[in-house]
Amino acid sequence: SDVYKRQDKSFVEFALYAEFFLEVKGDTLRSYLPYFGAVYHSSYNMGNALDFEQKMESFQQVRKKKNCTTIYISVRTAEDFFKYTLNIFDNGRFDLYVLPVNRQSISYDGELKF
Repeated sequence: SDVYKRQDKSFVEFALYAEFFLEVKGDTLRSYLPYFGAVYHSSYNMGNALDFEQKMESFQQVRKKKNCTTIYISVRTAEDFFKYTLNIFDNGRFDLYVLPVNRQSISYDGELKF
């Protein structure tokens, strides 16, 4: 997917022009997303990106609205525990909300790329 902008909890928007992605394959989540925001607890390995490949602890897909499918993912890395909420709209647009334990939450939006 192409991520057009991201927004941290302080509602500051940044346009993104590089190729970032979120991919689910089987029971594994691959995340390569930029991160800008406050870090509450830093580990030695914590970087400025949500960049990891990790087995998911949970995955749930629901059709809440007529034009939107929502996917809930939780995953634990060596640095943090993340809850991803991905809203995929029938027109190909998406909203992604990431709630880490040790960092400020962040959101992204864009268009799916097939």
